[in-house]
Amino acid sequence: RMRTEHPKQALRVRIKGYKDSPQCTEYKIELLQPDGSSTNTYRRYSAFRALHYEIVADLALGDFEVPKALFNTESIKRQRVVLLNKYINMAAAAAADSPPAALSNFVGSNLPSLTLHAYHHCPFCVRVQLVLGWLKVQHQVKNYGYGLGADPDQCAGHGYGAGGGPVLLTGKKELPVLSGEQVPVEAGTRGMSESLRIVSYATSLAPGKGLAPATNRADVQEWMKKLPPALPKLLRTRLFKMPLKDFADERDVAYFKWNFEKNGFDFAAAEAETPALVAVVSGLFSELDAMLNGTSEMTGGPCLNAWGIGVDDVLLIPVLRNLTCVAGLQWPPKLREYVETACAAADVELYTKFAI
Repeated sequence: RMRTEHPKQALRVRIKGYKDSPQCTEYKIELLQPDGSSTNTYRRYSAFRALHYEIVADLALGDFEVPKALFNTESIKRQRVVLLNKYINMAAAAAADSPPAALSNFVGSNLPSLTLHAYHHCPFCVRVQLVLGWLKVQHQVKNYGYGLGADPDQCAGHGYGAGGGPVLLTGKKELPVLSGEQVPVEAGTRGMSESLRIVSYATSLAPGKGLAPATNRADVQEWMKKLPPALPKLLRTRLFKMPLKDFADERDVAYFKWNFEKNGFDFAAAEAETPALVAVVSGLFSELDAMLNGTSEMTGGPCLNAWGIGVDDVLLIPVLRNLTCVAGLQWPPKLREYVETACAAADVELYTKFAI
């Protein structure tokens, strides 16, 4: 079927940034009509945030890059330009009434429509979301309640919707899973599982782009070995308290806690160790900060290796991202920028504003 070509036309947008200390991370985008009214509003903000800046700009439909000069660097960090580009492209697509054509410069043409089935808090799921986002592979994310699909008869009464949710995809209550019309799947399944397998597949969808392979840097590997036992004690006691779909139902929280308590994890004891654990991890952060040797063109921020972002970063960043739920950690500036830019470029939310 022939696709209707739309002529270039003026697109006026209003971009509002909302204050989220210590930086602006929430925004609202509106398409402005000639009469001053707005339509096709794209939101990623909380109404209670204070307005921090407002920009009105004219863009030509077809010119899909938002000029960085539009943004006051004192008001908005450079990594936010990446996300705003994404949402303005979505607005442009709606205005043109031809999403495939309007979005082609952002996601690449003729790519399959993909769904990433994920738990918001799962580091393995975040691996995939980072890569899809960095490579600008068009996809949507579907999150699930953590207890959905678990059989209460086999889980000491915990879980709900036995056999549903993620189980419908692969027969297992495991995520991430990538589904889509052209995604290769194993017999009897509805999607591709295993995070690094999905990462490998995702890179094939973005010809001309790619990620450096893993180097298994000895210093980074040694650093990762120092995190236990602090990591599970800090994260397990906090993640279920984050305002996520993963834990929106009290049955999700109950299943999450039972899943660890059955193996002897003591939530109260772990939480009591918080001050000492925060001190340990803050010290480790100082060590890791010195290991960031490169700058990534893909994310606009620091990365592990001099040649750019790669699988080494894919394995590390999800762990750091989850640690943003811990209040009191001392993040060196470069390490903080590393996490913020990498996650912002892939639209992966941090937990900083909910940290406890």
